[in-house]
Amino acid sequence: MEIPNKILLVAIVGGAFGYYYYKNQTTVAYRKQVETVASAYDRAATSSMAPDSAMTANYLKIIAALHDFREFRSLGNTENTERDFLGEVLAKAGITSDAEIYVISASVIENLDLCMKAGIFEDSEQVRKMNEGILPIAQAGPYKGEQLVFSRRVCPQFARAAANHPGNLRLIPESAAVM
Repeated sequence: MEIPNKILLVAIVGGAFGYYYYKNQTTVAYRKQVETVASAYDRAATSSMAPDSAMTANYLKIIAALHDFREFRSLGNTENTERDFLGEVLAKAGITSDAEIYVISASVIENLDLCMKAGIFEDSEQVRKMNEGILPIAQAGPYKGEQLVFSRRVCPQFARAAANHPGNLRLIPESAAVM
């Protein structure tokens, strides 16, 4: 075999190995992300008997984790969608109903979008608060400077069992909550 052919062969084999290694590392990183979020999801915090602080902490961590996944995905590290990611997380956390997974996923994505519009992820202090389960303060938009709070789509008086269910929660500015 001539030297140029050997160099070409080494380059092809090296490139194939590099690609395989990169893909393997991104798959491992994705799996680790799913496991971390699934282990943080506390099903007991969604109980109607759970205190609001437990529900708030649990849900804010899931929203922050989805933001991390968006960044991971934007780098081209996975082809999975946000719904795929949340579906895997919730399934690992023990939620088996496709309808429930869909409702929770839609709610988390909606709340993440609101956080993005409110500039929450542009301020590391607000991100830290969310990861610690503390409600963030809007950093942009018409409600800048206001704390975001959880509102329930369905009033607990009408459906107590759904009071702390993630699909029933939405973040809103505090001024809107008192209306």
